[in-house]
Amino acid sequence: MSIYTRKEMAMLYDASKCTGCKGCQVACKQWNVLYSDLGMNAFPFSGSYQNPQDLNGSNRLVMTFKEKKSDNQLRPVEWAFGRRSCFHCTNAGCVTVCPTGCLKYEENGVVSVSPEKCIGCRYCEMACPFDVPRYYGDEPKIDKCTMCWDRLENGMLPACVKTCQPGALHFGPRDEMIKLGKERVEFLKSRGYDKAELYGENECGGLHILQVCKFGAEAQGLVKGAQPSPLATLSKLAQQVPVWLPPLPLPAWPCPSLPLWATVVVR
Repeated sequence: MSIYTRKEMAMLYDASKCTGCKGCQVACKQWNVLYSDLGMNAFPFSGSYQNPQDLNGSNRLVMTFKEKKSDNQLRPVEWAFGRRSCFHCTNAGCVTVCPTGCLKYEENGVVSVSPEKCIGCRYCEMACPFDVPRYYGDEPKIDKCTMCWDRLENGMLPACVKTCQPGALHFGPRDEMIKLGKERVEFLKSRGYDKAELYGENECGGLHILQVCKFGAEAQGLVKGAQPSPLATLSKLAQQVPVWLPPLPLPAWPCPSLPLWATVVVR
């Protein structure tokens, strides 16, 4: 068993170090052999460097580009790079509502996927507060980030972490990543980034993809205090309520209310 699968781990994304090169996005597609449309003008320019615009069946990771005007004369534009993928929640609504065990928790905190068990019910789509799960294929199956589980099992870092040149991605024990993230936030605040904060320490019971947000969580489109949707809560309650059905009386045979050909003789 790998050192990366024996204890709780987490990934830390530091937006203040990210250059928006999308190397992690490409590495994710390459390692996981995800389809990419190579047709001419297959992805029309949308006015943003963000491409594709959102997650889909062949993109488990999308780097987001959000910019807004600022009152700070030294920084008139706040250009916030972000990272959009599965957060691998400790209290994952998708796992709670999944009826087949396709989605499950691993010992290190990863929410793993077994596509062969997926029945395409799409409950996970409705239960995820981050709108992450996507479906693909002729018989739609769930697709999302697996934290490169096959790499972790063999003692390798996730592909995105391995390829990050500016050192914006870190991977290690979750408590160490939280400590590292908080230290980075304090450094950013000392440099004038008053809204800097660490995202993911408590959301959904604690996320295993943590983010240092240079301009604050809202600037990167993140929801503070996110929790699983009410669907997950109802599903959990339904699993705890015992179901009892009263015995149904059996009709006399042959049953006078049925035609003669439909009667059954019980010996």
